[in-house]
Amino acid sequence: MNPTAPAIRTVHSTAVDIARNLSLVRDEIADTTAKIDEQEVATLAAHLGQTGRVFVAGAGRSGLVLRMAAMRLMHLGLTVHSTDEPTEQLWLRHANLK
Repeated sequence: MNPTAPAIRTVHSTAVDIARNLSLVRDEIADTTAKIDEQEVATLAAHLGQTGRVFVAGAGRSGLVLRMAAMRLMHLGLTVHSTDEPTEQLWLRHANLK
């Protein structure tokens, strides 16, 4: 019996599983992007362009997604603050957000 045979099958099975999962992710992204309303995106862009600052706050995976979005907004030239940053905690405590 070949002692490496099970490892080869495991690697092959893992590669198939990874390919299947990547396909599922690709399909979910395609389904989600197909539901994007371009008028809502245009409205959001107009609002973001009028504001002085953008604040994001979240925890867990939602927080991670918001921080990634915040980084992209900063790349577009917007001023973005994330409430997970220690300096933002202090700033928000003393800010007048009315």
